[in-house]
Amino acid sequence: MDFTTFKDRESQSFESYLEGLFSHLGKTALREAMAYSFYSPGKRVRPLLLLACLASFGFNPQLGYPAAGAVELIHTYSLIHDDLPAMDDDDIRRGQASNHKKYGEGLAILAGDGLLTLAFELILSTPVSDPTKIKLTQLLSQTAGPSGMVLGQALDLAGEGEDLSLDQVSDIHAKKTGQLLRFTLEGAGLIAQKDPDTCQLLGELGLEVGLAYQVRDDILDLTASSSDLGKPRGSDQDLSKSTYPSLLGIQGAKDQLAQSLHSCLELLKEIEKASHFDKSILESFILSLNLEGDWDG
Repeated sequence: MDFTTFKDRESQSFESYLEGLFSHLGKTALREAMAYSFYSPGKRVRPLLLLACLASFGFNPQLGYPAAGAVELIHTYSLIHDDLPAMDDDDIRRGQASNHKKYGEGLAILAGDGLLTLAFELILSTPVSDPTKIKLTQLLSQTAGPSGMVLGQALDLAGEGEDLSLDQVSDIHAKKTGQLLRFTLEGAGLIAQKDPDTCQLLGELGLEVGLAYQVRDDILDLTASSSDLGKPRGSDQDLSKSTYPSLLGIQGAKDQLAQSLHSCLELLKEIEKASHFDKSILESFILSLNLEGDWDG
């Protein structure tokens, strides 16, 4: 099975699950702002990767719905905050007005806060043992928090207008993008009760997928249209950010993308050898990260 087939099979059931996440919050402006971004058109790639990883180990994907929902809540909160005037100052997200343009900066910040904290409530409903819930919660905190995604965003903000080295740019994106993808795959390994070595390989794959995505995103930021991106074209360039194309040139960045995708496929082979694992779904996803693919992040 390829990733598109898995997505088509699983999306409706997973979306039905997500639709109930805010039902206990009451009809408030905060809930409306949270829902505006969370239910905006998106491909749910991060949660679907977690579910696909579980399926690849032979588990029912529904076992991962709470963890998958949690990672999407975290991702959405990060987008709301990233779009704020104090950060990237983007007015468009996924083809519609950014949250702060729709609801104002104050409520947008609170909507992000609400999504973030709800993620930790949700992950504790994962139908696994208490020790595994603790491991999942710790992993989510590590990858999304001040040693992971949030640190990456802080380094990215500090790097605006600076001439960063390739190692510095790679470190920023390993944290900003890669760490949450690390949770996506390593978290699936924890839910599936896989051994520590296999979970570590899954985490490494998540980081490498994050690198490939970021290189691809940097290239498309210069070459794709704003309508295709769902956000303003050249936003990184406008903020004077160091990117893979600015450091390596377009062709050099394309070569880096090819190298990273190759590393992803090699890690996938190692995981297949280490554990009972059908790599076909994740392999097709990795191949879709070439420049002709359609992942919008």
